[in-house]
Amino acid sequence: MRRKLLIVGCFEEISFVDNDREGAIGKLEEVETFYPEYNCAIAACDDGTERLEWNKKLETLYNIPVLFHMDSTISPSANLMPGCIVEPRAVVGCGSTIGQATVIGANTVVEPYSFIGDSCTLKSGTIVKSTSVLEMGTETEQGRDTPVSEEEINKKIQTLRNACDTGDDLIAKEALRSVVPTFKTPEEV
Repeated sequence: MRRKLLIVGCFEEISFVDNDREGAIGKLEEVETFYPEYNCAIAACDDGTERLEWNKKLETLYNIPVLFHMDSTISPSANLMPGCIVEPRAVVGCGSTIGQATVIGANTVVEPYSFIGDSCTLKSGTIVKSTSVLEMGTETEQGRDTPVSEEEINKKIQTLRNACDTGDDLIAKEALRSVVPTFKTPEEV
């Protein structure tokens, strides 16, 4: 028989340290002084590399948890490494591995048997196809399963410039639709 444990609201208090934000309990350079009063810590900065570096520093004193929102869905066979943060309505499929210090954004879907490397940032709405492998430090755009390359960005900008140069609104709308797939004309809304 397999034993299961569900802990809801296991932290009585959640505090943060920050050099610039009001309400912080201290500065980043003071982080060691909060042990043993606090026995868990996790880095929650935007930059994935910095997040991983901070978690490595913190793990010398603190337990590094996996934080997941109660409205997320995580398969029991998924493997989430320390420092992962899973936002609301995200789904992590069976057999998937999520690396250390990786953020799975709201409404993101990681399909079964995928491998997401350390310090990745999957922004809201990302879909990672089944059996995909994302390298360490990958950052996706919202609603994409791969990062946008500089070449792709330049191509989209050129498409828009060419359309605007024609002076024809219909051509401009079609160009915008091809560059921004979610673009809708006022008539379509």
